[in-house]
Formats: sequence, C-alpha cells, structure tokens
Amino acid sequence: MGICSSCNFAFCTLCRLTYPGVSPCKVTAEKLIDLQNEYLQADEDSKRILEQRYGKRVILKGTGRDGKQGM
Repeated sequence: MGICSSCNFAFCTLCRLTYPGVSPCKVTAEKLIDLQNEYLQADEDSKRILEQRYGKRVILKGTGRDGKQGM
C-alpha cells in the first residue's frame, strides 16, 4: 500500500489503482509478465509512458533487472 503525500489517497503500489484492502491486487502474474515483455520490447517513449503508469521498479520486478542500470 502506498499513500499519496499530497492528498492521502491510498493505492496499490503494484498497479497504482485504489488499494484493494484484503483482496488481492487486480494485476495477475500473467498480466505482470505481459507488461514486462511489452516494456522490454518498447521504444524509449513507450517505456517512459509505462514507467509513469506502473513505475519502473514494478515493471522490472521479477525480470532479474533492478531498474538501476540503463536499458
């Protein structure tokens, strides 16, 4: 769970949607793998858009990349 420092909005740090509470996140493992594949094949502009929506750390989680190295 993340909380916006400006408006105190609670959100899921994985999908950045409304925090689901005790329910699991709506982003399944399959969707995360698809997102990672899309990111790795995207051009720089598309990568930037995906990073803004999901966060680079979330996208690269599970790919063996830590997001600190240039791609």
